[in-house]
Amino acid sequence: MLALLKLSANLAILEQLKEINFSATVHTIARYTDEVEVLKEAGASEVFNIYSEARTGFAEHVIKSEPIEEN
Repeated sequence: MLALLKLSANLAILEQLKEINFSATVHTIARYTDEVEVLKEAGASEVFNIYSEARTGFAEHVIKSEPIEEN
């Protein structure tokens, strides 16, 4: 999970993750609606808009995108 408030910081980290061929799921936050697609195009698996989705909660967002496997 990337939770830096600056878009440029999240984009820089996503770029570094690409460079090391990091393949796990990466969730990140966005402050503005127009940042969501930018972050997805940069490699974020899921983007949580902290203002528009604050009421639903980040945990619910992750659970919906990452189904829990039963043993």
